[in-house]
Amino acid sequence: MTQPSLGERVRVPWGVDETEGEVVAVYGEGAAQRVVVRLDSKDEGEGAEPETVAVRASDIRAIDQLPGAPSSPSWVESVRYTRQLRKALETVLPRIATGTQITPAGDMPGIGHNDVGIDLTVSRAGRLVLVVEVKATTTVPLDAALDQLHAYLAHAPHGVAGLLVFPGSLKNAPTDKDDSRNPIAVVQWRDARDNQRLSRTLKSLLLPPMGGEAGKRSA
Repeated sequence: MTQPSLGERVRVPWGVDETEGEVVAVYGEGAAQRVVVRLDSKDEGEGAEPETVAVRASDIRAIDQLPGAPSSPSWVESVRYTRQLRKALETVLPRIATGTQITPAGDMPGIGHNDVGIDLTVSRAGRLVLVVEVKATTTVPLDAALDQLHAYLAHAPHGVAGLLVFPGSLKNAPTDKDDSRNPIAVVQWRDARDNQRLSRTLKSLLLPPMGGEAGKRSA
């Protein structure tokens, strides 16, 4: 579809199906453009909060577009992987730091409109502590994803960490210069079987370092 407009009704990926909603924000340019969509509420209870989702512009389609013409064959895998990862974070993080809150980047003021690479954020006591870049396929260039993390963290408050999550092997993961100001870690996560690896990586980012070592880590 053409570039979506604020208030436009669209269809977005939802699990292995689609759901409808309204465009509430558009940011980024070209292939990296993201669209924030407020989903139609499936909970009719009084006071139910509407859910929003940030997706690539190429993954949405107009309400009147024929169902047989999906925008991209990769969106099902990407959405499913990101949702599974978020559930894993919701399981692992409370064991590391209490009071953490996970938010899609498009819902986080000051991030969604300024950075096209961040997918999830983690806050604690109202303070941003971690930004997460999710790559759902094994074919993406990790060096480019790390560049995106560095570009955001260069303007982030001191101490905000970056995490790149990827399902493929990290045997040939790119190396990077240490960054003691805003540490970055890369972790392989395929499913819940990798939760322990995810937990170790999060501890290295969020807990006070024992020896003062920071920078890019891989697990």
